[in-house]
Amino acid sequence: MNPFFLSFSGRYVLASMVVLCLLLVTLVPGSLAAGPKSKAKISDGLVMNGDDNLLLYFRLLDGLTPQVEEGVNNGIPLTFTFLVELHHHTLRGLQSIASMSFDYQLRFDTLKEEYLFTSTRRPDQLIMVRSLAEASELMTWVHDLPLIPLSSLQPGHRYTVKVMAKFARKGLPPRFQNVLGFVSMWDFSTDWHYISFTMPGESS
Repeated sequence: MNPFFLSFSGRYVLASMVVLCLLLVTLVPGSLAAGPKSKAKISDGLVMNGDDNLLLYFRLLDGLTPQVEEGVNNGIPLTFTFLVELHHHTLRGLQSIASMSFDYQLRFDTLKEEYLFTSTRRPDQLIMVRSLAEASELMTWVHDLPLIPLSSLQPGHRYTVKVMAKFARKGLPPRFQNVLGFVSMWDFSTDWHYISFTMPGESS
């Protein structure tokens, strides 16, 4: 075995560990203890009739904390998972008639100084923006989300949409996924947000 290779490998591993520790100190100042409970929540929920589908609109508040923004600006990818359920109010109680989940991901290209936004809603679409404000808007606003064909809803009947969001650890590089202090500063799961409505018309 080449002794130079062993020496170089050792220095490379040590340097990588030093960089990781410095980044963690930057992201979790003071200690690796968990921060305060997240205040993230879903807000501004609204449903509207589209041409063919029922469309959902909402936003995520307080999902991008200063610690999260700092991590993104250091090149760490951020992923939010959104969960949506649609329930029909019947004589037997609530009946689930539609459900879905999708991811929003944000990455910062430190060389080009651009934020890259992707979504599993539109896997073939990549949106590039320059400012963190624009990137934050992309990550926290959901609009024109088709829930169900209007033809599947009954006039005069009541329905409820449930929405929640959570931080997705799966988007993190493997070296960060099991670092408790780091994950605790990013981790959140909102409460369910409810949007109830009645379809126009008379029930049959």
